[in-house]
Amino acid sequence: MTSGSIARRYARALFELATEEGRLEEVGTELARFGDALREVPELGRVLSSPAIPRAGRKEIASVLCESTLRSSLTLRNFLHVLVDNNRVRAAADIAERYREMADEAAGRVHVWVRSATPLSDEDRGRLQQRLSSATGKQVTLEVEVDPALIGGLSAKVGHLVFDGSIRAQLEGVRRALEREA
Repeated sequence: MTSGSIARRYARALFELATEEGRLEEVGTELARFGDALREVPELGRVLSSPAIPRAGRKEIASVLCESTLRSSLTLRNFLHVLVDNNRVRAAADIAERYREMADEAAGRVHVWVRSATPLSDEDRGRLQQRLSSATGKQVTLEVEVDPALIGGLSAKVGHLVFDGSIRAQLEGVRRALEREA
């Protein structure tokens, strides 16, 4: 089983539980904080995954982390115990991402990652957000990154679709066309 399908299965289970409890957003926020903690302190992931530490000890560490640092719910604590039991703590960041995608879908939201050759003005961001919202029929949250390598224009990633309107992509297209004719 691939890591993506593993993350999806765990995220789906937590999503269904959080939906039943009516705590979809809260659990998502808690899971994201745990994922952030793993990224900020990589040793934490190694400790929670280490076979050298007894499972009960790793679960206790997860419980203390939930109670003291993350201030998370019993739902997340129990979920982390399941991850420890099944040696899936290292998949937590992917699980958090899949969970967020499911929660966004349920709420009619979509995250769009935009790369632009130059910084976008507030007016440009607003227009882009409105057009993407009209095109997707969902509430759009933009994540904008400036990438001068694009030369001009921008590219947008909506889910698994990429729309590339950059000058660099257009020049690549011209190069490929010339190579085919040669």
